[in-house]
This record gives sequence, structure tokens and C-alpha cells, in this order.
Amino acid sequence: MISKTVFECRKISALKRSRIRLVRQIAYEIYENRMREDIPGDAYSDWMEAEKELEKLTAVPVQSPISDRAVPSDSMSSS
Repeated sequence: MISKTVFECRKISALKRSRIRLVRQIAYEIYENRMREDIPGDAYSDWMEAEKELEKLTAVPVQSPISDRAVPSDSMSSS
């Protein structure tokens, strides 16, 4: 039987591999666009840009705290 720690390590490892595959794919698309548009650059800058793009795509928007406006005015008044 696989321990919980081993399972978590494998899960994290699989997520890292998935992320690397996505970065690689995005970097390749950036490279293709660079070649098509004759834009200077290199593999490292393509990879770094791909990392940033993936970060933007996967960022979870932060919700603002509930403001007083979200609470109906009737509930604001106390006895």
C-alpha cells in the first residue's frame, strides 16, 4: 500500500510535469510567432515569457471582502 506521503509526492511530481509540458507548448508557440514575425529572441526568453503567460492564465482572481453595500440597509439598523 502506498503511504500518503508517497502519494502526495507523486501527485506533486505529476503536477510539475504537467506544468512543464504547458510551459514548453506555450514557449514553442512564442518561438513560432517570433520566427514568423522575424522578432529577435532566444529559447530562454521564450521560456520565461511562457512562464509569465501561464501564470496569467492560471491566476486565481482575488475577491474583495464583502463591503457594507452588499448588506441590505434594513439589516444594518439595530433595535
